[in-house]
Amino acid sequence: MFLNDFLLTLAHKTGDNSDKQDAQGGFPPVEIDGLLGETAEGGQAMTLSRQLRGYRLTTADILYWRPDHPSLLQSFIWQELDLAPKFPVLSKFLDFWQSNLDGRLHEVRVASVDLIKPAEFRIVDDQINLH
Repeated sequence: MFLNDFLLTLAHKTGDNSDKQDAQGGFPPVEIDGLLGETAEGGQAMTLSRQLRGYRLTTADILYWRPDHPSLLQSFIWQELDLAPKFPVLSKFLDFWQSNLDGRLHEVRVASVDLIKPAEFRIVDDQINLH
């Protein structure tokens, strides 16, 4: 099962009609209870709130065996705000992957960085005046 199939399957399981187009011809967002990210009105404020509580931008390069070609590996990039060093959001996603998706995990590489950090100042000796 691939990611697009996963999202549609999950939408059907949750009773969401995400596979149906809206009046503008687009698809409505799928909310998966924090599995793939939070969606809400004022999402930027929610993101800032999470960052202030210690969440960091976390990127995982997930290497998995393709279910239709078991000898081939494929990469999937996952990115979300998560708490280092335990990464509970990533762990929840990987648990879901192992229990519901056909692609067997081979390797997961994780990188994490703070988005909110002290300002970096550099003192300059020169000043340029324009007009």
